[in-house]
Amino acid sequence: MDYHVSWKFAVLQFQTEVHSDFVHYVELFGLLKAERVYKQHIARLRDEFIARRQNVYLHHLDAVLHKLLPDLATVADRSVEAAYHLRSDAIDLICLFVYSASAPDC
Repeated sequence: MDYHVSWKFAVLQFQTEVHSDFVHYVELFGLLKAERVYKQHIARLRDEFIARRQNVYLHHLDAVLHKLLPDLATVADRSVEAAYHLRSDAIDLICLFVYSASAPDC
């Protein structure tokens, strides 16, 4: 199930389809308990999705950093601007980073 699905839509889906387990659960524990369990499940799905995205991001970040700085000794004694110019001619930096309009200026 997609973690974007709202409780209202899920209830309609569960009631219209053949979901005898859902109906039985609601009869035993009530609709409020079913909603609480559903929202916990959706939160867990969202957290798992975010964790997967973070892992992919960190994997790509490692590859990008190795492309940018294969050897730290080449930039160890330089300023940030000098290191940037040293590496910017070797690699197209635009293809490695995503710029956000909402990010604060450094």
